[in-house]
Amino acid sequence: MALSHTIKLMELSDAKIAQLTSDSGASPAYSASVDLPGITKITLSPKADMKKLYGDSALLDVYQKTTEVELDIECSLLSLDALKVMMGGTVTDAGTTPSQTTTYSLQATNSTPPYFKLEGQWTYAGDGIGDGHVVLYKCKVTDPPQIDLNDASGNYGTVKFKAIALPATSNGKWFDLVLNETKTAIS
Repeated sequence: MALSHTIKLMELSDAKIAQLTSDSGASPAYSASVDLPGITKITLSPKADMKKLYGDSALLDVYQKTTEVELDIECSLLSLDALKVMMGGTVTDAGTTPSQTTTYSLQATNSTPPYFKLEGQWTYAGDGIGDGHVVLYKCKVTDPPQIDLNDASGNYGTVKFKAIALPATSNGKWFDLVLNETKTAIS
């Protein structure tokens, strides 16, 4: 029996990003994946350019072509390593116990956001489906991360950012939605 083509979108349980290092040849190449911890939401919104052809006092044709995919991502935890992948910048560890520090720095000389791959996994996709994955091959931040910090009387803070997906030059793909019969971890 073939795997179902209808899926449920529940239990987003993992997401990783990796910096795009090459977009030529048969497929894109990436750095090692970095966890987006506490992922709570990935929203994909394909956008299209549409043209209408009128003539003889009537609509004769409609042309539509996907031009981009907008992304809205939300996490409940902040990863300095993920900030580096999506925004540029550096992460520096210093000191020894009990005086260690970790510093994320964004400076004018390293503040150009690189392209990155985003992959998310949801583990409740339906009967007979182990999990589902969304893979976006070439993304860039369009609205830098908004980091909400709250005091003890409020709720936990969140990290929200927007990105855009373009088709990768090497494979022409904006994204894949992959269903696995057996649950498969993000590589």
